[in-house]
Amino acid sequence: MIFLWLTILTAISAALHISAEYRDNRRFIYIFKPLTTSLIILIAFLQPVEVSAQYFALIIIGLFFSLGGDIFLMLPNDRFIFGLLSFLIAHVFYISAFASDSPFPPDWLLLIPGIIAIGIVLKFLLPHAGRIRIPVIVYAFV
Repeated sequence: MIFLWLTILTAISAALHISAEYRDNRRFIYIFKPLTTSLIILIAFLQPVEVSAQYFALIIIGLFFSLGGDIFLMLPNDRFIFGLLSFLIAHVFYISAFASDSPFPPDWLLLIPGIIAIGIVLKFLLPHAGRIRIPVIVYAFV
């Protein structure tokens, strides 16, 4: 029953965050953006562990770096690089978690469509990236 309530609270918090973004209500953004991610972390942490301890730990650590990314991106001033770095690290933890419990050997040919898609997105994005061009490329490929 606790998971149902936490899920409902997460959905409400997420809706309030989206509404705050739409209305540019900074106070509510500062409350509900990190609250939503924190509730997701709590749900993940309280779940009965049906995966390996390594997988569980990597996902939880990734979620905490995602929370850091959320916080950096909502702060005033230019914290974009710190947010990008936090999400990059989070993705490395998620990839490590997914790879740690996979019974299948990696099939590198499956990466080709993703690499093509990344190339197309970067073609349009990079002319506007300015001084953060290299971090954007690294993030896109991770």
